[in-house]
Amino acid sequence: DWSSDVCSSDLLIFFIAKIFFEWGFSRVSFSLATTVFSIAAAAGVLVSGYLATRIKTKTILLLSLLGFLPFFALLIFFGEAGALWPAFIFLALTGFMTQLAHVPNIIIGHRLVPEMTSTVSGILMGFAWAFGGFSITGAAAFSGVFSWAPGTVSGVIITAILPLAAAVLTNFLPEQQELGLKAVDTA
Repeated sequence: DWSSDVCSSDLLIFFIAKIFFEWGFSRVSFSLATTVFSIAAAAGVLVSGYLATRIKTKTILLLSLLGFLPFFALLIFFGEAGALWPAFIFLALTGFMTQLAHVPNIIIGHRLVPEMTSTVSGILMGFAWAFGGFSITGAAAFSGVFSWAPGTVSGVIITAILPLAAAVLTNFLPEQQELGLKAVDTA
């Protein structure tokens, strides 16, 4: 979840208004963009709670870490093209997908150290917020490096690579059976 926060809460919430401004959208549009992203992210957390009891936690983590990339790419594509409503749709889908890993991440942490659930939750969320905060500096440092994505978007694209590394590391997490988890049979 810490890696999905890199491209979600901290980073995109911090830069989304600036990016929408750079794309030439109105002040109302980039103000609304933050709300759209936040609501979609909250929906992603709610859905992840439901899915966490029905699908393997590693599967949900991988879905979140890899699944947001096509939506993020389409957000950049439509935003650069000046298409407001498609940009909003893909911004919402990006927010939803990035937060889909939230609950499974907590569940894995609680199962790994069941006697310290509060501490584990604090550590996981602390890493998520801290890493997301550091990603803001990284995104700002790389702003403007791509001629095809001028301004802040270049930096955000660079940091969007980090969830790919996290997806690789997800393969090293213990399997669901090792964590003492069982998926609910919904058939």
